[in-house]
Amino acid sequence: MTTKRQARWTCLTCGEGGLAPTKPRRDDVRRYCLSCSAKTGRLVEKVAPSLEKKREAQTAKTQERSKKKRQKEAARRGRVTANERLVKKREKLVLEEAERLWKLLTPYHKGKPIPRIVITDTRQTRGASGYWRGGGFFSSGEITLRLVPFGTGNFHEARSWKVLLHELCHAACPPKQGDSHHREFYYAMKTTTEKRWKCFISFASLTGNRWGYHVDDVILSQLLRLAVVKFPIPETRQRPIK
Repeated sequence: MTTKRQARWTCLTCGEGGLAPTKPRRDDVRRYCLSCSAKTGRLVEKVAPSLEKKREAQTAKTQERSKKKRQKEAARRGRVTANERLVKKREKLVLEEAERLWKLLTPYHKGKPIPRIVITDTRQTRGASGYWRGGGFFSSGEITLRLVPFGTGNFHEARSWKVLLHELCHAACPPKQGDSHHREFYYAMKTTTEKRWKCFISFASLTGNRWGYHVDDVILSQLLRLAVVKFPIPETRQRPIK
C-alpha cells in the first residue's frame, strides 16, 4: 500500500503547522488552522511553503516558455512579412520589364494586349524556366514564369530575363505550321535584345536549320559575355544549405 505524499502546512497568522497530504480534500481539518478560525469566526487556511515554491517555479517556467513561443511566432510573422514584401517587389520588377519588352515587340504582336503573367518559384537550381499558354484571337494568353527564389548574380539575372523574353515572343509570334520556335520567333528575340540592351547579338554560329533551344543558349552566352543585363530579382527565400 502506497502512502500519499505529504508536506508541512503552516498558518501564516500564528505559525502553527503540521503534516498533511500535498493535495488535501476541501473538508480536511488539517487544511485549516482551527485556533485562528475560532478567533476570527472564518476558516483560516494554512499554506505549504514547499509547494508554493514549486508552484512559483513552475509558473515562472511556464511564463518563460510562453515568452519564447511568442518571440518565435513574432519572428516567424516578421519573416513572412519580409517575404511578402520581396515577392511584391519581384512581381513589380518583372511586370515592369515585361511591359517594356512588349512595347519593343509591337511590330510582331501588332497591338495585342500583353499576356497575363503568373510568377512562381522553382526548385530547380539551374535557373529560371517558363511556358506560354496561348489565348484566342483577342487574347495573348498566359505566361507562367518560374524563378529561382534564391537566384542572384549575373547568370540568374540574364537567364531569368531571357526566359521572360522567350515566353513573350511566343505570345507575339505564334507557332507557324506547328513550329513554335521558328526563324521569325528567334529574330524577334534577337532584335528585342539588341534594342533593350543596346548591344549586338550574332547568329553567325548558327548553320542550316538549327533553330530551337540551341538559339536560346547562343543568346544567353552572349548576354553573359557582354554583361549588359540588369535584372536584379530579389531573393524571396533563403538559399538551401548543402
